[in-house]
Amino acid sequence: MVRGLSVRLLALVAMTCVVATRTAQCQSFVSQHLPSGAVVVDVEEDWELTVGEADPNVTAPQVTTAMSPNNGLDSYHAIFNLNHQALETFSPGGMQLQLWNGETPVAHNRLCPDDVLGTDGEVITWTQAMNLSNNFLYFRIVNGAGETWGDFGNDRLLTDRINVSMNNLNNYDPAVSLTNSGAVYAANRVESLVLKRVRLRTSDNQIYSFNLDFPVQQSTSGQ
Repeated sequence: MVRGLSVRLLALVAMTCVVATRTAQCQSFVSQHLPSGAVVVDVEEDWELTVGEADPNVTAPQVTTAMSPNNGLDSYHAIFNLNHQALETFSPGGMQLQLWNGETPVAHNRLCPDDVLGTDGEVITWTQAMNLSNNFLYFRIVNGAGETWGDFGNDRLLTDRINVSMNNLNNYDPAVSLTNSGAVYAANRVESLVLKRVRLRTSDNQIYSFNLDFPVQQSTSGQ
C-alpha cells in the first residue's frame, strides 16, 4: 500500500532539527510522519540534477550527494560522485558510489569513468537507496538517466554493502542528505540539484511517499 503525503513545510522543520542540536521537542523525520511502531527497512530518494553551462575541458561541474541511515555522517553513510571520482585518487568524469564508516572509506564502485559532462542544460535523474537485509546495509544507485551516461544503475554496478548490527532505518532523515549534498566544484555551472521525493518502506510492506522538491543550496564557487 502506498501512502502519499505533501510534507514540504514539515520536512523543513525536520531539516532544522538535524542541523541543530536535537531536543525532546525535536522529533525525527520518521517519528513525525509514520505511525508509532513503524519499522523502516528500505529508503529511496529521487534526485534531479540540471546542468547549466558544462565545461568538459575542466570537468565542470562536479556534484556529490550523500545518504545516511543516521542523523549525520559520523557513522555509516554513502557518497555519490557525479562527473568525478574522488577515491582512491581523483579521476575526472563518470560516477562513483562510496561507502564510509565515519571518516573511513569501506568500499567504492565506479561507472563510465571516461565520460565527462559536456551538454549545456542536461538533466540527470537517479534514485539513491538503502535497505537492510540479513545483517547487511545495502546502498545502491538505480533508475539513472541522462544524455552523457545514458541509463545507469540497473545493472547493479553501483551497489555495495556494509555488515551492520542495526535492525531498522528509523533514524533516517532527508535533511541529512540535503545538508551534505551539492556541487563540490564549479557550482555556478549547476542550474539546480533537487531532492524530488522520498519513499520509505516498512517491515509490514507499507510504502510512504513524500513529495519534497527541495533544492540544494549551492555555493557561489565558479570555474
